[in-house]
Amino acid sequence: MMTMTIKEIWSQQENDPKFTSGIMLRGFTGGILPNVFVALRSPGKYRCLAASVSNGLAPDLTPYNGLRDLEVILEPHPREAGRNLLLFKLTNPDHNDIFGILCEDLINSARTITAEQMLVQTMLNRFENWNGLFKKAAGDWLKPESQRGLWGELHFLRLFLLHGGPDHFGRVSAWVGCEGQVRDFQAGLCAVEVKTTKGNNHESVLINGDRQLDPTHLSNLFLFHISLEVLQDAGETLPALVDEIRLALIANAAALNRFNAKLLFGGYRDEDRDHYTETGYLIRAAEFYKVEGNFPRIQENELRSGIGDVEYSVMISSCRDYVVTSATVLNSLDHHE
Repeated sequence: MMTMTIKEIWSQQENDPKFTSGIMLRGFTGGILPNVFVALRSPGKYRCLAASVSNGLAPDLTPYNGLRDLEVILEPHPREAGRNLLLFKLTNPDHNDIFGILCEDLINSARTITAEQMLVQTMLNRFENWNGLFKKAAGDWLKPESQRGLWGELHFLRLFLLHGGPDHFGRVSAWVGCEGQVRDFQAGLCAVEVKTTKGNNHESVLINGDRQLDPTHLSNLFLFHISLEVLQDAGETLPALVDEIRLALIANAAALNRFNAKLLFGGYRDEDRDHYTETGYLIRAAEFYKVEGNFPRIQENELRSGIGDVEYSVMISSCRDYVVTSATVLNSLDHHE
């Protein structure tokens, strides 16, 4: 029997005529997290995610006071003495879809944790990343440059998923640039920075900060440059690429949920997809480079005291001596080394 999705459980709870007040709890994820529940609070039929915790655990929830459209609450468990419920509660049903992905992401972030205190802290830390998504205004679509950048990152993710092996969840989790990390992909001691440009004869890529191409503390750091042709009503669109990756992940619910969460962090929302369907992309050239030796870049230890907010360009033509194969990059990332 297939496991019900969070949305399906909420829908079933909302349609229960006998439930008019209190909180309804239902287990999820096949026992991976036995103390985490999909929940509904009535009156009002507010969708929630609940974690059962002992009375001795008292997380500081003051940073979450006054959130817009969300509440984080600690209250007595209605049926278990000596335990509380940590509730993540949605107060605005306009965000039902995003909240469903949020809750799946909170569960996935803690899916291997068994210690109660670490479980709670991990869920709260992950929740912290979501606050801004509920403040995003309608019509706040990705600008053309951001669309190209996201397309490039997703193109690399597709290559990574097609590389082989069953760990789709790990591969999706390696996509960290969408959440504000220094580089776009990182697994263990291996990282990949993806740069897209619109083709011209003297292509350069913009490097943001002194750490982006600094391999200190890494075993391997790679730069993936994609030169794109931007077309109207032709080429591969951003929504088409998103749909293809979702199809590749359809048999792995955890990986698909994590991918949907990361899309939101990257600024892509399904309700905006019509705004991205007229622009498509063709790859003019794509090359991988290993950042090592005299590769043209600025490193943190080269900066004089007092210098910050570094931004500079690297001419792609000056990187030819550092070309590596895609297999070299994907194998390194897959083995976290």
